[in-house]
Formats: sequence, C-alpha cells, structure tokens
Amino acid sequence: MATGDRHRGAKLVAFVMHMSMDTELVWGSIQTYVWGVRVWMQSQHQADPVMGVSGWDSFMDGVKVLTWVPAEPRRRCPRSVVEKILDATDLHSFREVQLAFIVLCLLYTFSRTECPCPKTFDGRECYDKDVHWNVGDFDVVHTAGRRVLKIRFRVIKQDPRVERPEARGDGDWSFVGDVPDSKWSPILWYVRLQQFHGRRADRRGPMFLDPDMRRPLIYSKFRAQFQEAQRAVGVPDAELAGPHGLRVEGFNNTKNALGTELAVAHGLWSSAAWKRYDRFGMERVVRIPAAIAGVDEGDAPDPSNGQDERPAGAPARRLRRSDLRRPVAARADDSDADEESESEAPRAPVARRRGAGDPPQARASDATSSSAALASGRPSLGAPLNLTPDGRGVTTARPAGFWGNPSTRPARGERARAQSPPGRRGSRSPSSSRGD
Repeated sequence: MATGDRHRGAKLVAFVMHMSMDTELVWGSIQTYVWGVRVWMQSQHQADPVMGVSGWDSFMDGVKVLTWVPAEPRRRCPRSVVEKILDATDLHSFREVQLAFIVLCLLYTFSRTECPCPKTFDGRECYDKDVHWNVGDFDVVHTAGRRVLKIRFRVIKQDPRVERPEARGDGDWSFVGDVPDSKWSPILWYVRLQQFHGRRADRRGPMFLDPDMRRPLIYSKFRAQFQEAQRAVGVPDAELAGPHGLRVEGFNNTKNALGTELAVAHGLWSSAAWKRYDRFGMERVVRIPAAIAGVDEGDAPDPSNGQDERPAGAPARRLRRSDLRRPVAARADDSDADEESESEAPRAPVARRRGAGDPPQARASDATSSSAALASGRPSLGAPLNLTPDGRGVTTARPAGFWGNPSTRPARGERARAQSPPGRRGSRSPSSSRGD
C-alpha cells in the first residue's frame, strides 16, 4: 500500500474482516497484526495507511466488540502433581532427572521459562549466555545454618537490560534453601543431574541441554516433556498445566505460609530495597522451598488478617443543637465540659423553646442581656450557638447587632477621629509647598 493509495482503507478492512470471520483469532491478535502491517509500511518509507481513512477508529471499535475474549488466568500446577512426577522419575534417565530439577527450580524461584530455555536452536532467539541460565549461575553455599542452592538471574521480563539494583556486583542471586532428607531437596536433584555431566569446563555454557546432550534445551521441548510427565501420572488433557503453572503454585504457597511481602520479594515482582532480601532475615528466606513443599507449616497468620471487626451501628445518642457550644464558653467551663463529653446520658432541656408567638418583652430582654455581655467582654456561659435567623428552636437570644438587633458599636458621629501627632499638625505636604 503505497502512499496515496486510494484503496488502502478497503484493503485494510478486507484484511481485518478476513481475520475476524475466517479465523479463530481474538481481538488481541487482530490488533497486533494490524499494528504490524502499519509499522512495516512505514519501515518501507511509506505513509501510515490508516492516516486519512475516515471512520477507522469506529470500525476497529466494532471489531473489538465482536472478537473480544476475556483473558483466562494461568492454570496452576498443583503440588500433588509435582510430587507424583518426582516419585515417577527414573534416576537412570538424564532426560527425566533434568526435567525434575527444572521443575523444582521454577517452583522454588517463581522464574519464568525464558530464564532456563531459549526458544530456538539458531537465529535471533537462540541461547544467549547473557540472558539464559549458565552452568556458572548455580552454586551451593551455607547460610543461616542450612545448605542453600544459589541461582543467578540475568535478564528478566520486567528488566530486559539488567538495570535493577539487585543485579549489581556479581549478579542477582535467588537463595533456595535445602529440604534435607527429602525428595523435595533441590540440592539432591542438582547433584543427581551433575552426575550425568561430570566436570563441566564451559562455565558460560547452557545449564540445561537437549536429550542429545549437545544443544541447549529449547522451550517447546521442555513444555512437551512437562506435559508428557503430567499425563504419565494420570492428569487428564483438560487439566494439563504449562510451565508457568509452577510459578503460580510456588507464589501461592509461599504467600500463604510466609506472607505476601516475602513472596513478592523472592519472585522479584517489586522491591523497595537495594537487594532482593534486605528486608528479610535469611533464616526465613531459606524456608521457602520447605513451605512450598508442605514440609514447613509456615508462620502464624497475621493478626491483622483475622476475622475480628470493629462494631458498627447507630450511636448511643444523637447529636443535638444544644451540643454546639461557643468555644469561649467551653474553655471557661472546662470541668463541666469534660464531664458532659464523657457522659452518654441524654441532656436535659435547658430552657423553653421560643417561637414567633413569644411576647416582645421576652425577646427584648434576651437581646439586652446579650448586648450587655458583648459590651463587657464577658461571654454568656452555657449559651448554645444561634443557627437560624429567626431564632426558632433556639434556647437563647440572637446576637446583638445582627439581623436588625441594636448594635454595641458607637454611632459615626460619636467616634473620635484619628489625628496626626502634635509635631506634624502644622507641617505642609511637599506637593503643597511646591505649588506656592
């Protein structure tokens, strides 16, 4: 579709309709294919074929409605299935021993499959020593009173350029504690696998090999082996899980046994620390494999996650207007205010409610007393705040000088005018002196 092609819109519509009507592709794939066509045309020094096509966005919105399919979560691989695979492993078969060790590595480290396995033997996505697990990325050390299998992570999905702080120095190491005297022991299976290789001179070579023991193990073969092992232990085809299901199962079991924060840090989803485990003691980190395998019962549940809830309901006493007191009055009567605030008993009425039918003398006396209180600077203690203009429903008089009541301010003629100091009364301004 060259720049200026008058039929470019029709060609794109035919392409999209073919994918939506003649294939099983869903919206995510259709959108990606259209994006690929547009980018490829621009890489050929042609204009974006969508530019200038009227109604293209509305057309794609309609296609999205027709082809949208909700994403399904990854199917987890239950721990019981992993246990059956370990029990059925032939210890004399390199292929089966290596599969058992990879399964435990993914289960214990929450790793994605791009770390152990490249996608192809040759080409752009073949084995890369700076991306995939090397022979030198595995080591056995002692820490926190237990043997630990260290596994170094290089490129991960959320950090393709290895810029995370955890990868500084000698690399980002995941600590996998041993489960002694158990089939769940990662070090036991690591030793069994190394017995097939002997001493491996190339420390930067691939850790996992094809059954021919010459080429690296690629993802498609690993997935096929894993699903074949599930079928061998009685898992039906409808319930087969992919290698990613090991990551899901490991995270869920660690979260339930040792807490979400440790599970998140171990899986490297997020970390506010400079190192992966800076916020956690190694004695807890090395327990992760045993907690996943069910050998370690885990920590006590967090009290904050219990079923206790704060009581909720109507208050014992409704708030009344008489509860609103002037701040000055509240400070002057601290002891009384404290006793009243602590008491939950209903308040007794302080005065009769006054309305429009009250005699004018009562209103005038209230106004006069309020004016006198304001003029003397002494507030009327215990008087509730007036909230309405007409005073209905209020047990005190309206403030003086408000809404027609007489004011305490002196009249304009009675005020003393401000005067200049005696020394300046006879002086003249500079402007007047220049005008003479």
